[in-house]
Amino acid sequence: MTDDVPSRADSVYRVGWTICPEPLYNAKLCQNDTSWTDLVRWNTTVSMFSRRATVAYDSQNVSIVSVESITEPVQIPTDGDDFALYCAVIMSSITDNTSYSADPKTYGFSSSVFAFGYGIGFILRLYLNDQPTFLDGGRSLLRSFVAVPFQFSTIMRQYGGKDQMPPENHVTASLAHSSYRAFIDPWMVWVFASLAFVLIAWCVVALAWITFLGPYSPNLSFFPEINIASKSSLQQAPDARGDADPHLETADDTLEDLGRLTRGFGLGNGMSTDVIESLRGKRVFCGSIAGTNEGERIIVLVTEGGRLKLLNEHERYS
Repeated sequence: MTDDVPSRADSVYRVGWTICPEPLYNAKLCQNDTSWTDLVRWNTTVSMFSRRATVAYDSQNVSIVSVESITEPVQIPTDGDDFALYCAVIMSSITDNTSYSADPKTYGFSSSVFAFGYGIGFILRLYLNDQPTFLDGGRSLLRSFVAVPFQFSTIMRQYGGKDQMPPENHVTASLAHSSYRAFIDPWMVWVFASLAFVLIAWCVVALAWITFLGPYSPNLSFFPEINIASKSSLQQAPDARGDADPHLETADDTLEDLGRLTRGFGLGNGMSTDVIESLRGKRVFCGSIAGTNEGERIIVLVTEGGRLKLLNEHERYS
């Protein structure tokens, strides 16, 4: 594997790599026949820019919740020498030291270089031989390799303290409470507004009809007796002491009068068809019961006739 040393051109650096083909690799002739280094198969352009933003962080995991404002990108020069040093270190020759006990530091460095070289070589040969149509595979890997030193060098600066950072990189943080808003598409706003307008217009028309054209009385049927009975009730009036006289036969809660029956069927505002359907087959009795005053008799219409007295022609009723 070989890499192209970054070259400066208007603050933009280009880097690329290629891999020893499978036949030469298996024959261990990669260092003897270096014709495979004449063509760089994967290359990319590296450029850096700076942007300043005001963001909101999550206090639980320090992740960016939202970007409140951000400036336009400003290109900054890239130090090609530092990047070339990084490439030279990570792609340096493997030392002969394979003993950890002899020199742990050299062994660790040699193992890292070997692991990187073997891993990159295996993946690049995989793209070259087994996946030749995946042209972006090696380029994506190259871009990740280029981004690593810039990414992790930035993260490592947090261990150096605030004083080692330039003033423009200092951050001012403040606590705040977040609230969520619902965003909808414009067509949903128009649909909601149209439906709301239709409902409001219908309510206005209904109120206007009730006010100017609607009847002044509730629904009435062609049965006057049912109209009167379903819209009134016979209440038990207390005597002068405030209690009902237990010795008087009065209309109590156990007596199912016609008004209570019709209201139970919902005929308080019913039409003639409602009356016919609800009372068809029902029997109604007309008779008298004792009123609240002594000697007073009241004419009632009820659905049970056993507790009523027959009406007399010459007797006066309330």
